[in-house]
Amino acid sequence: MVIINFAYGIIPLNSVMKAFHVLDCDCQDQIATEALDWVQSNTDLLTLNDSWQYNNFWNKIDYKDFLSKNSTLMAYCSDLKLKIREVAILSAHDQSGVILHVDEGPVSAKINFPILNTADTYTEWYSVDLSNVPQSVSQFGQPYHNLHDWDISNLEKIAEVEMTRPVVFNSSIPHRVRIGPTAKLPRIVISCMFFTEPLDYLNE
Repeated sequence: MVIINFAYGIIPLNSVMKAFHVLDCDCQDQIATEALDWVQSNTDLLTLNDSWQYNNFWNKIDYKDFLSKNSTLMAYCSDLKLKIREVAILSAHDQSGVILHVDEGPVSAKINFPILNTADTYTEWYSVDLSNVPQSVSQFGQPYHNLHDWDISNLEKIAEVEMTRPVVFNSSIPHRVRIGPTAKLPRIVISCMFFTEPLDYLNE
């Protein structure tokens, strides 16, 4: 299911872009299989036991090793004329989902791929004037707009997508992840960043 309200948020570059664009992908099942094999072999994200080193939604990984074992993902992105610069794993382990946030720059356009338990989970984008939002420093030492205490009930939701297909993702518009009542957990998504951002998909 895809819901678009045909409205746009206020984003840093003073340009108007869509919140997302859904991609066709005949090899999505194989991409998910290869990615999940790597996640199971190299992380504890599916169980989150006490030895697991990552405790956040955004998980940096050895993306070079990941890509060496994910040939279908590499080929798919190559067909889109995109060269992958980095991959991260996004994980959610409870019904609270992920609070409203804006991803760190400088990358705005990423492609997110559903890997596990993404049915009845939704990314929602909201209209926020970021010039009124204070900045903090992330765990990675990067500045970001701190929306943690914002009440979304007073904000306009401008777009929503159920994360069941690959999505060109505008991470510069404030967004959150909502977990529906029938969703299974953990929810696993991979986020790909590129040497040349796929901005054209968001300008259509």
